[in-house]
Amino acid sequence: MGGNMDGGHTQAVIIQQILDRSWENFADTKERQWVNVEVVTGVDFDNLSFISGARNTSVQVKDLSLAVLNDELEWLIKEFERDGITTQIAWRQFAEGEIAGEEVIAFLSLLNPEITDKTRCYVSTGALIKGLRPIDKKPSPMMQGLKNAAAGKATRWMRLVDYIHHSLESWWKQNKSNQGENARFGGLSGVQLSPKNKPHRLVFLGRPLDYRAAKSWLMPMVYGFTVAFQQEEDEDFLFKLADSVGPKLIGNIYDITESEHRNLNAVGKNRSAWTSSLALVDAAHMRLKYEHPVDKKRS
Repeated sequence: MGGNMDGGHTQAVIIQQILDRSWENFADTKERQWVNVEVVTGVDFDNLSFISGARNTSVQVKDLSLAVLNDELEWLIKEFERDGITTQIAWRQFAEGEIAGEEVIAFLSLLNPEITDKTRCYVSTGALIKGLRPIDKKPSPMMQGLKNAAAGKATRWMRLVDYIHHSLESWWKQNKSNQGENARFGGLSGVQLSPKNKPHRLVFLGRPLDYRAAKSWLMPMVYGFTVAFQQEEDEDFLFKLADSVGPKLIGNIYDITESEHRNLNAVGKNRSAWTSSLALVDAAHMRLKYEHPVDKKRS
């Protein structure tokens, strides 16, 4: 039942193997393999996701798949649909897409006031998504907090995430240029170059990228913009803010990486990586906003 709800993958594999004649059951009945099929009728639609999770006792259906199945994230998916993006997001288990739904939820959760320790967005995405599930058929505080913080802003926030990701190389080069040094971006421990024939695609910005930054780098830097994002609706201003502080941000995360002996996982868990990013962006935000109050449009 859970398999059919979440795509019927087990059933599809078995049928395809039989049709291709690439597998036959053993002649000896003692060695034959069996698949149990259970049919449940008269189930109320609102209870489908709960039953799916409970009946799938071999590999638990991911909580995100169950949330999508039960329309718990309909408000978010519809927002992305309006912007023509949702088909590029893999919302369900084993689905294809340019970006996993779990990753989208993790970045959006940086805005969620119910999550006081934002390192959880890096360390335990699964637990965050589990926290979005209803409690006694009512939205959980985690879901309500996410909806209040991100509804109507989700695409704009994810575009800022992509802009930061896309700008890292130029920011690094600017950082090293300011120090009179040569930049070698591809050699950074927090950066992985993409194959030339298969660039990483930034779904929300609509641009290809020839590298991917480690989440332990990207997430703390993105977190730095959470306060400014909630205060500023002008995307061009936010992009300008990002460019003004970006070289310091990547220099800061690089220094923390070196202090952690290039252990990227330790960087993602290092609270100073997060708090220092927030402090850098907030200071740059105040300077940009109050030193140049008229110039809020990006040329």
